[in-house]
Amino acid sequence: METGNTTSLLSAAGFRTHTPQTAKQKEIYAALPSNKLEHATVKGKGFYVFKDEKAGVAYIAWVKAEIDETLFRRILVNRTIVQTLTESKVT
Repeated sequence: METGNTTSLLSAAGFRTHTPQTAKQKEIYAALPSNKLEHATVKGKGFYVFKDEKAGVAYIAWVKAEIDETLFRRILVNRTIVQTLTESKVT
């Protein structure tokens, strides 16, 4: 997976970068899998997080409404299609 392309797509989808500052944030960040989109809920609010370990940041997007989640899913599907087509051309 090309991280630069992925992080560009995440930014286009409304994700914001966050560098862990507190000990608790650093602990949570360390436990996240690298280069994998995760969904979590805090105080009843859902969000997505993507850990870019190389850059030392997390991309975070709060799900404000169902339409936001639909947008994220479409972007991920489009990314998968592009990646599949790119891999097909290489092999």
